[in-house]
Amino acid sequence: LEALIVRQSPSSIGMYEIIAGESRWEHAKEAGLESVPCRVMDLNDKQAKMAFNITNLMRRELTVRDKINGWYAFFQEMTAESSSLDELKAAIEDDQFGVMSGGKGLKLRSIQRYVKMHDLIDEWIDRLDAETMTVRAGERMSFFPPEIQRQLLPYKVPESKLNWLYEIYKGKNKRIPW
Repeated sequence: LEALIVRQSPSSIGMYEIIAGESRWEHAKEAGLESVPCRVMDLNDKQAKMAFNITNLMRRELTVRDKINGWYAFFQEMTAESSSLDELKAAIEDDQFGVMSGGKGLKLRSIQRYVKMHDLIDEWIDRLDAETMTVRAGERMSFFPPEIQRQLLPYKVPESKLNWLYEIYKGKNKRIPW
């Protein structure tokens, strides 16, 4: 249903390298297909790696913990060079790698949310995986240092209360001291 993303192989003339869609290619071969639709893209090594990582993180069924760790590793790698963040933002905005398909849209803010949640302690990430806490609440909780996160563990803190606590903690609510 969806074209594979391929590029000309840098090492073999006339050959193509699968950037995204290797599972689809394997399933197509099992089904006896000899060819599948492909989208040939002119990508350098860095762009190919970015496309591979983005499509894997977008298309697979992952736990929240897997997304947090995956996006964190991806973001660290991509921002190692100062220009990478701009490249990443441009690639996302242009849907350069075709990841907006299947009803899943990718926004830089979503990536940043998962990267920030890398600061959560394991118990809160477990709640995200168990779907007893929303991703937005998890992001808000991640702004608190680990010792405060541990103090809040016995409570079921709704997103609205987390926003309120966050404002107090950051000193944005002058009427109530932390």
